[in-house]
Amino acid sequence: MDYSEFIAKVKELKTIKSVSGKEYRIDMVSNDVLYGVRGSTGREFDIPLKLLYNTCISILRRGDTVNTITLKNNLDRVQSPALAVLNAIGFTLTPAEALEKGIVTPKKSKAQIFFDTPDGMCNGISYWTASHICITFKIPMPSVCDACRNAMQLCDENGINPSEYFLAFDNDKDGMYDEYFLADVAVYYVARNLGSEELRDLFYNSQDEPVGFYNVDWDI
Repeated sequence: MDYSEFIAKVKELKTIKSVSGKEYRIDMVSNDVLYGVRGSTGREFDIPLKLLYNTCISILRRGDTVNTITLKNNLDRVQSPALAVLNAIGFTLTPAEALEKGIVTPKKSKAQIFFDTPDGMCNGISYWTASHICITFKIPMPSVCDACRNAMQLCDENGINPSEYFLAFDNDKDGMYDEYFLADVAVYYVARNLGSEELRDLFYNSQDEPVGFYNVDWDI
């Protein structure tokens, strides 16, 4: 669900209920802000919809579930009606479902990377992303991103140009890379850094070497 579909669905709402049964009346949506009234107290509230949408995407990207606790940091005091809005429009709340529906899949670049995994768990077509490693192997996203940064440094120290096997993205525009595209050599070093035997086994043979080296042309 992209933002245009998200806000279109929100605009159709009239009355919503929280998970505990509290009722909220939706008065209007204007300039990407939802205005409503709490049925139990009659108090007005407003929810910045772009902030809500982007917060949900960030939560799902790092492998967490969207709920009142994870929404609270960015939407304090309105996290309950915000979650009610998400439930009312059928927005995906779990990382597994988001991954299945492609909601948290990063935008495809022009990267042309070709390698295979034994069980077909490659990210969409021909590469893995940090968020897929996070969700598939249940490793916290900050740990995966740290491993990617360390792996890039390790590649550089071993005479391997990191830009040939890594693409880094700052999706939140906060000066910190929060998503990585990984080719086979990148996964090799990230697996070593994380100490993940399960991830390692997908890409190593019995001699502890990466499975399948290919010439990589990022074509950026």
